[in-house]
Amino acid sequence: MFEFSFRGVSKLGYIFLVSFIFVLSVSGQDAVATLRGTVSDPNGGRIPGATVTVANQETGLNRRSAVTNNAGEYVFTSLVPGLYKVSVEASGFKSSVRENIKLTVGEIQDFAFTMEVGGSDETVTVTSDETLVETTSSKVGGHIGQQELLELPSINRNFIGFVGLVPGVVPNISTESFGSDSVSVGGQDPRYNNFSLDGSSNNDDVIGQRAGAQARTALEAVDEFQIQTNQFTAEFGRTSGGLINAVTKSGKNRFFGSVFGFFQDSALNKIDRFAELNNLPEAEASTEQFGGTVGGPIKKDFAHFFFSYERTRDDDGRTINIPSRPEFNTSTSTATRATNTLVRGDIQPTDNDQVSVRWLRESSPQNNQIIAVGTRPVTLAARRAEADVDQTVAASWTHNLTSSMLNDMRINFTREDVIFGSPAFNSGTPQEDLPPTLIFETFVDQQSNVAQSRINNSYRLADTLAWVRGSHTFKFGLEYQYITADAKTNDNLNGTFTFPFDLPFDPTNPRSFPERLSIRIGGPLKTVTLNHNTSLFAQDSWRVNQKLTLNLGLRWDDETVSSDQTNFSPRLGVAYDPVGDGKTVIRAGYGLFYQNTPFEVITAFQTAGPFATSFVRNFPLNSTDPGPRAGNFPTDPTLINGPVVDRAVINAIVGSSTILPNPAPVVDNGSRRMAYTQSFSAGFSREIIKDIVFAADYIHTDGKDQFLTVNLNPGLRANTSSSGPISRQFSKLGQVIDNTFVDVIIQNQFSNLDFRNVSVSNVTTRINEGDTNYDALQLSLEKRFSQGFQFKASYTLSDSTGNVSGSAFGVANFQSQTGLNLDANKGPTDFDRANNFVFSGLYQVPKTRGLSVSTVIRALDGTPVTIFNSTFDADQNGINLDPLPAGTFTNSRTFPNGETLSFQVENKGGINGARRPGFFQVDLRLAYKYNVTERINTGFTFEIFNMFDRTNFDETTFGGNTSQSSFLIPSIGKSKRTLQLGFRVAF
Repeated sequence: MFEFSFRGVSKLGYIFLVSFIFVLSVSGQDAVATLRGTVSDPNGGRIPGATVTVANQETGLNRRSAVTNNAGEYVFTSLVPGLYKVSVEASGFKSSVRENIKLTVGEIQDFAFTMEVGGSDETVTVTSDETLVETTSSKVGGHIGQQELLELPSINRNFIGFVGLVPGVVPNISTESFGSDSVSVGGQDPRYNNFSLDGSSNNDDVIGQRAGAQARTALEAVDEFQIQTNQFTAEFGRTSGGLINAVTKSGKNRFFGSVFGFFQDSALNKIDRFAELNNLPEAEASTEQFGGTVGGPIKKDFAHFFFSYERTRDDDGRTINIPSRPEFNTSTSTATRATNTLVRGDIQPTDNDQVSVRWLRESSPQNNQIIAVGTRPVTLAARRAEADVDQTVAASWTHNLTSSMLNDMRINFTREDVIFGSPAFNSGTPQEDLPPTLIFETFVDQQSNVAQSRINNSYRLADTLAWVRGSHTFKFGLEYQYITADAKTNDNLNGTFTFPFDLPFDPTNPRSFPERLSIRIGGPLKTVTLNHNTSLFAQDSWRVNQKLTLNLGLRWDDETVSSDQTNFSPRLGVAYDPVGDGKTVIRAGYGLFYQNTPFEVITAFQTAGPFATSFVRNFPLNSTDPGPRAGNFPTDPTLINGPVVDRAVINAIVGSSTILPNPAPVVDNGSRRMAYTQSFSAGFSREIIKDIVFAADYIHTDGKDQFLTVNLNPGLRANTSSSGPISRQFSKLGQVIDNTFVDVIIQNQFSNLDFRNVSVSNVTTRINEGDTNYDALQLSLEKRFSQGFQFKASYTLSDSTGNVSGSAFGVANFQSQTGLNLDANKGPTDFDRANNFVFSGLYQVPKTRGLSVSTVIRALDGTPVTIFNSTFDADQNGINLDPLPAGTFTNSRTFPNGETLSFQVENKGGINGARRPGFFQVDLRLAYKYNVTERINTGFTFEIFNMFDRTNFDETTFGGNTSQSSFLIPSIGKSKRTLQLGFRVAF
């Protein structure tokens, strides 16, 4: 095992020194709200020196006082979301009190007080509606509250699914792993979202956020959340996607809680579409999700607690559909047994201090996972298993230094302990003792080659100083995060054979032989990866006058895995209330946003150096064996006996030393730096009638310095056949280093060896040459709950293009020995969906004493796909992904039940020139709630997901390779019509 930290950790001492000199932090404020406003006399004149006091009505905490400035203005920052009581006292005026002011996470609420002349011993109670339009904020996004979380339909009760109700967001409800729902925001890779829970990081620093947050939070434990999709201020960073701020419930001055259960069963559901097509029985499937919460006072107005427990037993039905080999078709279930626990405590020991501590843990072992490999479905023999334990601990301390200065410090620790692979590997069988993986033309059989275990830890210290001075609200801070990942990689120790066709192996039929073997040489690879993240920011919200607010900020981000120390991010936002009535805002903003670098993006520098104890090797090295595809027996010695791993033959070729040269190394680029986006937005919000707000925003985002994988020793194929021999310019790694445009760095524990004389084929690295562009018009119409109903409707018209796929693993597909040819790489990104509409609504039926109806309706375009023929290599560069010309392409398949599925696409040519089928789904929820006593209510729910049983296909299996029989024919469907019954008792 060795420690890998790229450019070293010498800055660690400096970082701790800085953290004592400066006020610490960056993102501690994302779980709080701001209350601001003015105090005036009856004639409209401002009253300086008035005393404004605020306190949380439900907890008695957040007790603070402030004095209005010379302009009669007051500001309270870092208030925990909830209901507040505000009182104002001024000499010569009656006291004024306003109750039930609801503050939501990330919100800036404005409330103006008009005082009445009289004695301060007289009190006037003021009532008014909360503001619906933030007239001082330039950010773009939305908010989901407790009522929506509990009363809208949710198939898996994961709050991440509700993020998709906001314009510009596309949710991906996972069909692979429990709790792995993700979202794409603003056309960006889901890896680059930022999840915050109670103001502390809840991110996966290894794979990014492509599987959602690190630790799943039970829906009953979430109080509310906010998503900022664009133009967040300088205190927020390390993301170019969305900022999702969730807040857990806290205790109150009275005891409260819930007991709940939700149940699904295959006997109530529609049969899976592919089970029906293949005359298969419906898989035995059921879901039971149950638990409870309780919260209350430890000591009234002083300390409170909250506890949540949720247990999930989920047997999720799966249909294995292999059209070319129907003997593998079957129905099965993925079994998940998850336990989720959360404990939170809050205390305010003095009027100037408030402390909060929260612990969240989820254990979610899963068996019998059916996970497609690229566009290929897998057989039951290639199933996987996973054992995952996630937990996060967070603590915060808010201290009022003066009536105008507040410090907020947060620390948190996050850990994931996970092992995943085949059931045999997870049970302790060495991966090298398992049979090889067989990748056929359209499916994968016999064994999964995935075999990994990992423990990753994140330690974070953050603190923000807020200072109100005159019409300015300043915030300064620094954040430091230390991340480790201790991994053991056993992937492909069993070997993987690739076949040109779907034929069962027959030693007398050369077309049934494999054309390539890929296998890990050496034993398991043990690695330790480290990263140190540091961020600084300064932010000013300047209330120029009652109508105009400027949000100005500057941020600096640095990380040791992609460090250039010049990552400054200016932020500029303008918010203008043209009428001055608090019902309209015209907003605009510009910002530069650096992306954090997940470990999986740079791990290959560590695991595939020119010398290694363990790496993956291909046989033949440069290309597939041409024999089987042409009807001849293979000649490569590792293939001549069929899909059998002959380790003696492999050792004879590569040697048996414990340290071996890697003929296909991955090298680091000394000029590699953090990718970033520049974003501009302009729009407005208007309360058009009481309780209804219409908003429109134009968004333009340029992705710059995006990672692009390039080959420093590109190949030249002798002909256009995909199995034609490949020649390369250089035979030694030293020749590549001396003749490339990249500043090569060898990140390898054996760099003292003569790596320059290693014989090489492919030599790959990552450079910052990728560019993306996103343009969108985002429209929304939202009605606040009143008169028994509420709704949200949003529509996004967007266009996302680039010379990379948009993901962190873009490839220069048309690179040749003469150049990168990035113009040919341009096209729609993988996350491009031109049209995205979603509607959600809740209606309480009158005169029914508790009946309510709610729905979520979503319609969106499919993702793009490249139409190509992998048997040809038109540009002869060794990459079999040359797009076919524009035209109409069709394919159909008749299934065992006699039905025929037909698909047709219009291909515009080029990368991602065609479009997969779109998505449409209607979910409905009926609920009846009645009061047992004044404080106890009971509710029963009936939910229908995909009410019209439309078959929405898993787009990953909708392939564009015309040479495969599976061309345009998906093999996996998403959620069928599913019924869910539930109950909830609240007190």
